[in-house]
Amino acid sequence: MEEEVVNILKFVGEDPEREGLLSTPKRVKK
Repeated sequence: MEEEVVNILKFVGEDPEREGLLSTPKRVKK
C-alpha cells in the first residue's frame, strides 16, 4: 500500500522524500 502511494505522488509530480510528504504513505495506510 505505501509503495502505491509513493508511486502516485511521483506520478503527480511530487517528491515523496519532501519533508511534508515523508509520512504520507503511512498516514494513507491507516
